[in-house]
Amino acid sequence: MKIMTLVDSLTEQKDLQCKHGLCLYIETERHKILFDLGSDETFLYNAKACGIDIKAVDTVIISHGHSDHGGGLGAFQQVNRTAKIYIHPEAFIPHYNKVVKIPVFCGLDPKYKNNKEIVYTGDRYIIDRNLILFSNVEGNKCVPSINHSLQMQEGRHKVADNFAHEQNLIIQEDGKVVLIGGCAHRGVINIIKQAFFLTGKPIDAVVSGFHLTDPVLKKTENDEFLDKLAYNLKKYSCQYYTCHCTGWEPYLYLKQQMGEQLYYLQAGETVTI
Repeated sequence: MKIMTLVDSLTEQKDLQCKHGLCLYIETERHKILFDLGSDETFLYNAKACGIDIKAVDTVIISHGHSDHGGGLGAFQQVNRTAKIYIHPEAFIPHYNKVVKIPVFCGLDPKYKNNKEIVYTGDRYIIDRNLILFSNVEGNKCVPSINHSLQMQEGRHKVADNFAHEQNLIIQEDGKVVLIGGCAHRGVINIIKQAFFLTGKPIDAVVSGFHLTDPVLKKTENDEFLDKLAYNLKKYSCQYYTCHCTGWEPYLYLKQQMGEQLYYLQAGETVTI
Protein backbone atom coordinates (compact mmCIF):
# COMPACT_ATOMS: atom_id res chain seq x y z
CA MET A 1 0.00 0.00 0.00
CA LYS A 2 1.01 3.60 -0.56
CA ILE A 3 0.56 6.34 2.04
CA MET A 4 1.14 10.03 1.29
CA THR A 5 0.76 13.02 3.58
CA LEU A 6 -1.34 15.65 1.81
CA VAL A 7 -1.66 18.14 4.69
CA ASP A 8 0.90 18.88 7.37
CA SER A 9 2.52 21.96 8.86
CA LEU A 10 5.83 20.99 7.25
CA THR A 11 6.94 20.30 3.69
CA GLU A 12 10.13 20.46 1.67
CA GLN A 13 8.25 20.76 -1.64
CA LYS A 14 7.89 24.33 -2.89
CA ASP A 15 4.74 23.63 -4.89
CA LEU A 16 2.76 22.47 -1.83
CA GLN A 17 0.97 24.47 0.84
CA CYS A 18 1.61 23.98 4.57
CA LYS A 19 -1.23 24.05 7.05
CA HIS A 20 -1.77 22.92 10.62
CA GLY A 21 -3.91 19.81 10.31
CA LEU A 22 -3.73 16.35 8.83
CA CYS A 23 -4.77 14.62 5.63
CA LEU A 24 -3.35 11.29 4.50
CA TYR A 25 -3.95 9.72 1.09
CA ILE A 26 -3.86 5.93 1.26
CA GLU A 27 -3.94 3.65 -1.77
CA THR A 28 -4.55 -0.06 -1.17
CA GLU A 29 -5.39 -2.87 -3.59
CA ARG A 30 -9.13 -2.25 -3.08
CA HIS A 31 -9.45 1.35 -1.90
CA LYS A 32 -8.43 4.95 -2.37
CA ILE A 33 -8.76 6.51 1.06
CA LEU A 34 -8.47 9.93 2.63
CA PHE A 35 -7.76 9.69 6.34
CA ASP A 36 -8.75 13.13 7.67
CA LEU A 37 -9.25 16.20 5.51
CA GLY A 38 -7.31 18.96 7.24
CA SER A 39 -8.94 22.24 8.24
CA ASP A 40 -9.94 23.57 4.81
CA GLU A 41 -9.42 23.06 1.06
CA THR A 42 -5.60 22.80 1.34
CA PHE A 43 -5.78 19.04 0.70
CA LEU A 44 -7.40 19.72 -2.69
CA TYR A 45 -4.60 22.07 -3.75
CA ASN A 46 -1.89 19.64 -2.63
CA ALA A 47 -3.65 16.62 -4.15
CA LYS A 48 -3.75 18.34 -7.54
CA ALA A 49 -0.07 19.24 -7.25
CA CYS A 50 0.72 15.60 -6.43
CA GLY A 51 -1.41 14.19 -9.26
CA ILE A 52 -4.06 12.63 -7.02
CA ASP A 53 -7.64 12.52 -8.29
CA ILE A 54 -9.92 13.29 -5.35
CA LYS A 55 -12.95 12.22 -7.40
CA ALA A 56 -11.56 8.67 -7.39
CA VAL A 57 -11.50 8.47 -3.57
CA ASP A 58 -14.05 5.90 -2.34
CA THR A 59 -13.49 6.08 1.43
CA VAL A 60 -13.03 8.99 3.84
CA ILE A 61 -12.29 8.52 7.53
CA ILE A 62 -12.47 11.42 9.98
CA SER A 63 -10.34 10.47 12.96
CA HIS A 64 -12.04 12.73 15.50
CA GLY A 65 -14.18 15.81 15.99
CA HIS A 66 -11.58 18.57 15.69
CA SER A 67 -11.62 21.06 12.84
CA ASP A 68 -7.98 20.51 11.85
CA HIS A 69 -8.99 16.95 10.91
CA GLY A 70 -12.50 17.39 9.54
CA GLY A 71 -12.73 21.05 8.57
CA GLY A 72 -12.23 20.16 4.91
CA LEU A 73 -15.42 18.09 4.78
CA GLY A 74 -17.39 20.72 2.88
CA ALA A 75 -14.58 21.21 0.36
CA PHE A 76 -14.38 17.44 -0.20
CA GLN A 77 -18.10 17.09 -0.85
CA GLN A 78 -18.00 19.85 -3.43
CA VAL A 79 -15.74 17.56 -5.45
CA ASN A 80 -16.82 14.04 -4.45
CA ARG A 81 -20.37 13.00 -3.43
CA THR A 82 -19.91 9.25 -3.89
CA ALA A 83 -17.33 8.35 -1.24
CA LYS A 84 -18.54 6.99 2.10
CA ILE A 85 -17.45 9.15 5.05
CA TYR A 86 -16.87 7.19 8.26
CA ILE A 87 -17.10 9.16 11.47
CA HIS A 88 -17.84 8.46 15.12
CA PRO A 89 -21.25 9.90 16.14
CA GLU A 90 -19.71 11.80 19.07
CA ALA A 91 -17.40 13.67 16.69
CA PHE A 92 -20.18 16.19 16.03
CA ILE A 93 -20.49 17.08 19.72
CA PRO A 94 -19.11 20.65 20.11
CA HIS A 95 -15.40 20.61 21.01
CA TYR A 96 -13.25 23.42 22.39
CA ASN A 97 -9.63 24.33 23.06
CA LYS A 98 -8.98 26.48 26.14
CA VAL A 99 -6.84 29.47 25.21
CA VAL A 100 -5.90 31.56 28.26
CA LYS A 101 -8.81 29.89 30.11
CA ILE A 102 -11.28 30.89 27.36
CA PRO A 103 -12.87 27.95 25.46
CA VAL A 104 -12.50 28.45 21.71
CA PHE A 105 -14.62 26.29 19.41
CA CYS A 106 -12.50 23.78 17.49
CA GLY A 107 -15.15 21.24 16.48
CA LEU A 108 -16.83 20.17 13.25
CA ASP A 109 -19.53 22.10 11.44
CA PRO A 110 -22.81 20.40 12.48
CA LYS A 111 -24.50 21.21 9.17
CA TYR A 112 -22.82 18.15 7.61
CA LYS A 113 -23.91 15.57 10.19
CA ASN A 114 -27.02 14.45 8.29
CA ASN A 115 -25.39 14.16 4.87
CA LYS A 116 -26.34 10.86 3.25
CA GLU A 117 -22.71 9.94 2.55
CA ILE A 118 -21.85 9.85 6.26
CA VAL A 119 -21.67 6.44 7.93
CA TYR A 120 -21.64 6.55 11.71
CA THR A 121 -19.32 4.06 13.36
CA GLY A 122 -18.83 2.92 16.96
CA ASP A 123 -16.23 1.42 19.28
CA ARG A 124 -15.51 -1.17 16.59
CA TYR A 125 -16.61 -0.95 12.97
CA ILE A 126 -15.62 -3.34 10.19
CA ILE A 127 -15.69 -1.65 6.77
CA ASP A 128 -14.55 -4.82 5.00
CA ARG A 129 -12.05 -7.63 5.45
CA ASN A 130 -9.15 -5.20 5.00
CA LEU A 131 -10.32 -2.16 6.99
CA ILE A 132 -11.27 -1.99 10.68
CA LEU A 133 -12.06 1.13 12.69
CA PHE A 134 -11.85 1.23 16.48
CA SER A 135 -12.31 3.89 19.14
CA ASN A 136 -12.84 4.40 22.89
CA VAL A 137 -9.31 3.12 23.59
CA GLU A 138 -8.55 2.04 27.15
CA GLY A 139 -5.28 2.42 29.07
CA ASN A 140 -3.35 5.32 30.59
CA LYS A 141 0.23 4.77 29.44
CA CYS A 142 1.89 7.87 27.95
CA VAL A 143 -1.36 9.81 27.51
CA PRO A 144 -0.41 13.37 26.46
CA SER A 145 -0.79 15.99 29.19
CA ILE A 146 -1.51 18.56 26.45
CA ASN A 147 -4.96 17.00 26.25
CA HIS A 148 -5.89 19.01 29.35
CA SER A 149 -6.68 22.12 27.32
CA LEU A 150 -9.29 20.29 25.23
CA GLN A 151 -12.96 20.22 26.16
CA MET A 152 -16.31 18.94 24.90
CA GLN A 153 -19.91 19.98 25.45
CA GLU A 154 -21.89 17.87 27.91
CA GLY A 155 -25.38 19.22 28.36
CA ARG A 156 -25.06 22.85 29.39
CA HIS A 157 -21.46 22.48 30.55
CA LYS A 158 -18.02 22.18 29.02
CA VAL A 159 -16.06 19.26 30.44
CA ALA A 160 -12.71 17.61 29.78
CA ASP A 161 -12.72 15.82 26.44
CA ASN A 162 -12.84 12.04 26.91
CA PHE A 163 -11.84 11.39 23.25
CA ALA A 164 -14.41 8.62 22.86
CA HIS A 165 -14.89 10.14 19.38
CA GLU A 166 -11.30 9.39 18.33
CA GLN A 167 -11.13 6.46 15.93
CA ASN A 168 -8.17 4.67 14.43
CA LEU A 169 -7.81 2.58 11.29
CA ILE A 170 -6.30 -0.88 10.90
CA ILE A 171 -5.38 -1.90 7.35
CA GLN A 172 -4.55 -5.57 6.68
CA GLU A 173 -3.11 -6.33 3.27
CA ASP A 174 -0.53 -8.74 1.83
CA GLY A 175 0.22 -10.10 5.30
CA LYS A 176 0.97 -6.63 6.67
CA VAL A 177 -0.88 -4.85 9.48
CA VAL A 178 -0.74 -1.05 9.38
CA LEU A 179 -2.20 1.23 12.04
CA ILE A 180 -3.31 4.74 11.04
CA GLY A 181 -4.13 7.39 13.65
CA GLY A 182 -4.91 11.09 13.79
CA CYS A 183 -3.61 12.65 17.01
CA ALA A 184 -3.40 9.64 19.34
CA HIS A 185 -5.11 11.64 22.09
CA ARG A 186 -5.69 8.40 23.99
CA GLY A 187 -1.95 7.65 23.84
CA VAL A 188 -0.24 5.91 20.94
CA ILE A 189 0.96 3.04 23.17
CA ASN A 190 -2.59 2.27 24.28
CA ILE A 191 -3.80 2.46 20.67
CA ILE A 192 -1.12 0.01 19.50
CA LYS A 193 -2.08 -2.42 22.28
CA GLN A 194 -5.74 -2.32 21.28
CA ALA A 195 -4.89 -2.81 17.60
CA PHE A 196 -2.87 -5.89 18.53
CA PHE A 197 -5.76 -7.17 20.65
CA LEU A 198 -8.21 -6.75 17.75
CA THR A 199 -6.03 -8.41 15.11
CA GLY A 200 -3.97 -10.84 17.16
CA LYS A 201 -1.04 -9.89 14.94
CA PRO A 202 2.04 -7.69 15.40
CA ILE A 203 1.73 -4.20 13.91
CA ASP A 204 4.16 -3.65 11.02
CA ALA A 205 3.83 0.12 10.74
CA VAL A 206 2.19 3.01 12.59
CA VAL A 207 1.34 6.30 10.86
CA SER A 208 0.03 8.92 13.27
CA GLY A 209 0.51 12.19 15.05
CA PHE A 210 1.47 11.71 18.72
CA HIS A 211 0.00 14.99 20.08
CA LEU A 212 3.21 16.19 21.71
CA THR A 213 2.84 19.86 20.69
CA ASP A 214 0.09 22.42 21.24
CA PRO A 215 0.44 24.87 18.32
CA VAL A 216 -1.79 27.48 19.96
CA LEU A 217 -0.14 27.56 23.40
CA LYS A 218 3.32 26.80 21.94
CA LYS A 219 3.77 24.05 24.51
CA THR A 220 5.41 20.63 24.16
CA GLU A 221 5.62 17.56 26.36
CA ASN A 222 8.66 17.58 28.65
CA ASP A 223 11.78 15.43 28.28
CA GLU A 224 10.67 13.00 31.00
CA PHE A 225 7.47 12.23 29.09
CA LEU A 226 9.34 11.90 25.78
CA ASP A 227 11.90 9.53 27.35
CA LYS A 228 9.10 7.31 28.63
CA LEU A 229 7.34 7.41 25.27
CA ALA A 230 10.49 6.48 23.33
CA TYR A 231 11.19 3.62 25.75
CA ASN A 232 7.71 2.18 25.24
CA LEU A 233 7.63 2.71 21.47
CA LYS A 234 10.92 0.85 21.09
CA LYS A 235 9.39 -2.22 22.75
CA TYR A 236 7.54 -2.85 19.50
CA SER A 237 9.28 -3.89 16.29
CA CYS A 238 7.04 -1.74 14.07
CA GLN A 239 8.19 1.18 11.94
CA TYR A 240 6.81 4.58 13.00
CA TYR A 241 5.89 7.39 10.63
CA THR A 242 4.77 10.46 12.53
CA CYS A 243 3.49 13.89 11.50
CA HIS A 244 1.15 16.76 12.41
CA CYS A 245 0.75 17.31 16.19
CA THR A 246 3.95 15.48 17.15
CA GLY A 247 5.83 18.69 16.38
CA TRP A 248 9.32 19.01 14.96
CA GLU A 249 11.25 19.53 18.20
CA PRO A 250 9.69 16.53 20.04
CA TYR A 251 10.27 14.48 16.87
CA LEU A 252 13.98 15.34 16.85
CA TYR A 253 14.22 14.42 20.54
CA LEU A 254 12.55 11.04 19.94
CA LYS A 255 14.62 10.49 16.80
CA GLN A 256 17.83 10.64 18.84
CA GLN A 257 16.64 7.64 20.85
CA MET A 258 14.78 5.72 18.17
CA GLY A 259 16.95 6.22 15.12
CA GLU A 260 15.65 4.72 11.87
CA GLN A 261 12.60 3.28 13.62
CA LEU A 262 11.01 6.76 13.52
CA TYR A 263 10.48 9.06 10.53
CA TYR A 264 8.57 12.34 10.08
CA LEU A 265 6.28 12.14 7.04
CA GLN A 266 5.93 15.71 5.78
CA ALA A 267 3.39 16.92 3.23
CA GLY A 268 4.17 15.48 -0.20
CA GLU A 269 6.17 12.55 1.12
CA THR A 270 5.11 8.97 0.38
CA VAL A 271 5.87 5.67 2.05
CA THR A 272 5.20 2.26 0.49
CA ILE A 273 4.50 -0.56 2.92
